[in-house]
This record gives sequence, structure tokens and C-alpha cells, in this order.
Amino acid sequence: MIWLIKLLIFDFDGTLFDAKDYFHLAFGYIGDWLSKDYGIEKGAAARAMEKVLEGKGVSYKKIFNDSFAALGLKDEGAVRKAVELFHRIPLDGLKPYPDVAVLKQLKEQYDIAIVTQGSRVKQERKIAWFGLDKVVDEVVYAQDVGYLKPDPRLYEEVLERFGHKASESMVVGDNPIMDFPGAKALGIMTCRVVRGDFADVPDICCDIRLDSLKEVREFLEKA
Repeated sequence: MIWLIKLLIFDFDGTLFDAKDYFHLAFGYIGDWLSKDYGIEKGAAARAMEKVLEGKGVSYKKIFNDSFAALGLKDEGAVRKAVELFHRIPLDGLKPYPDVAVLKQLKEQYDIAIVTQGSRVKQERKIAWFGLDKVVDEVVYAQDVGYLKPDPRLYEEVLERFGHKASESMVVGDNPIMDFPGAKALGIMTCRVVRGDFADVPDICCDIRLDSLKEVREFLEKA
């Protein structure tokens, strides 16, 4: 098949920035709150949360449940409060991967979308903080569309918004399990950037395997 790429669809967490950086930052703020409201030493709180994160990964949904249990904190409202704080922490110091700068160059030749899921409040704040909302053509929030990765209907929505064919599009992501099966089912080219929490996951539905966004740009220039 001959590919004439017109649309680049980027995953966000893990692809454009290190998702763990957000967790590390959040654990500090949540540790402050636990210290003030529950008398739990901040360092012990942060270590408990970090231990669960390292063991379970960024996709695990019960980091606060498990870490608070390990700390002996049995207040059910504490988990709900921690989740609320997690979505709204100050973002000072949070940065994208340095090679995200190539998006500005790619924008000169391609339509660009970011497709992300999770809490829209949290994702929207991060994207705006990085200034990516001003770089890409559109940010598609799976929460709004009603379909989550790897459902191909999420990517169908993106293609429809831009008016491009699947054969004219490429998805760039870091998690082959979530980012690629839905896209591949539609005939969209898939490009894996190997880094972050999913670097050791085997290739799944992966057409191209690269090490950076800079290499993505170089591949497109040669295509």
C-alpha cells in the first residue's frame, strides 16, 4: 500500500510527555494534604503512593486505595478527595518531552490531532499548560466522544472531523495495546514511539517502531 499521509493523530500521555511526571508532582501535593488533615508524614505518604505506581503502572486505577490502606488510612472519603486533588493540582514544573517541539514543524505540512482519554478536566489543563492546544488543529477527548481506546469508533470520529481517509492518516502512540488496534482495524498506519511506562510491551498492530518524535518527522520526510 502507498501511504500519502495528510493527518497525524497523536496520543498524549506517555507519547508527548512522561505520564509519571504528573503522578510524581501530584503525590507531593497530596502528601501535603495528608500531612495537614491526617497527620501522616509527607515523605511516608509519597513513598507509599510511589510504591504502588512503580508496581502497578500509570494505568492502575486504585493507586490511592492501595497506598492509603498501606498507610492505615481507612477514611473512604480520603480516596475521593485525593482523586479530586489529583485532577486539579498546580502544574508548575511539568514539562512535555523536549522533542514535542517537532509538532510545530509537522504542522506546516500535516493536519494534527491529539486524541486522549481520562478526565477531561485533567487532560485539558495539561494540554493547555504545555501550549499544545495552540499547536495542533484539534484535541479530541474520548470522554466527549463516548468511545475509549482501543475502540475504532474513536478514530472514526477523528477521521470524520478532518475529512481524511484512514489510508491518509497515521496514529503515533507509546502504548501499542491501547493506541493501535482500533486504528489498525480501520486501515490507519500506526507508529510506535518506544519510551515511558510501556517501553517493554511487545509490538501489537505496529507498522513502524521509532525512538523519538524527531524520528517520526524524519520518517515522514523520507516517505
